[in-house]
Amino acid sequence: MMLPIKLGIGSPIGTGKQWISWISLEDLSNLFITAIENNKIKGVYNAVSPNPVTNEQLTKAIGTKLCRPIFLPNLPSLVLKLVLGESSFLVLSSAKVNPNKLQKIGYNFRDVIINDALN
Repeated sequence: MMLPIKLGIGSPIGTGKQWISWISLEDLSNLFITAIENNKIKGVYNAVSPNPVTNEQLTKAIGTKLCRPIFLPNLPSLVLKLVLGESSFLVLSSAKVNPNKLQKIGYNFRDVIINDALN
């Protein structure tokens, strides 16, 4: 997403309303350390921030961080489907994942706001 935004041609993809679950590198690293140190952690956990964002919100946040305006209209889904074929579902799908199990064990996220994570 960063290259088109750096070039001044970034825009939300499809409707822009697709949910994107994210996690900062620091939180992910701390989560791995927590999992190694805490033998009570077993099974599968969603390594995601408690605050997912939409594609449009993420695009605008990256644009703000890079000091690049996001002014182009959304890139139509049809264009992506023509260019990427069946792989287009990877960028057009939505995943609003929550870290409930992490929160239940008391894991404290450092970055819960996308702008903080981008800093």
